[in-house]
Amino acid sequence: MGSLRMLVLAGVVVLGTTVAARASECEATCGGAKRTCQNAAATANRTCKAALKSAVPQDRHDAAKTCRDAFKAAKEQCVAAIHDCLDVCHNPPAPGSCAAGCQLDARICVKHVIADGKSCLQSCKGTKGPDRLACVTQCGAQGKAGLDACAATRTQCLAGCPASPSGAFVD
Repeated sequence: MGSLRMLVLAGVVVLGTTVAARASECEATCGGAKRTCQNAAATANRTCKAALKSAVPQDRHDAAKTCRDAFKAAKEQCVAAIHDCLDVCHNPPAPGSCAAGCQLDARICVKHVIADGKSCLQSCKGTKGPDRLACVTQCGAQGKAGLDACAATRTQCLAGCPASPSGAFVD
């Protein structure tokens, strides 16, 4: 009887560790997506502010407000996206379900976007001044577009998953 308890306990520990490892990997992916999103927002804000220098002095105040508003909206979008991502980590779909497949594909997509973003930023290291800002801006825009594409693909995939007969649960 004691060895059966130990076997069950060992199984629970292994299963719990596997689930925790998946959640940790999921959270790390969400964190990377958050950093990519925030870097894109910050870079777009720097680019916007740099453009202010060429604005007519009386238009600078309105242009600066536009930059601030756009930056605030972009940050809020990043926060909403990280909350959605973490919600999926903490409330994953049933293993083997259509939704689980969509989530896995989305996580892989985001990992590729993060890796591509890091590579892009590495290529900017040799540039200076306005060229560096242009390079980093391009990387940020590509990263944001990549994250948006991952989210859209996930949404499309989930829309193709069969719903539960009673609507009481999601597959």
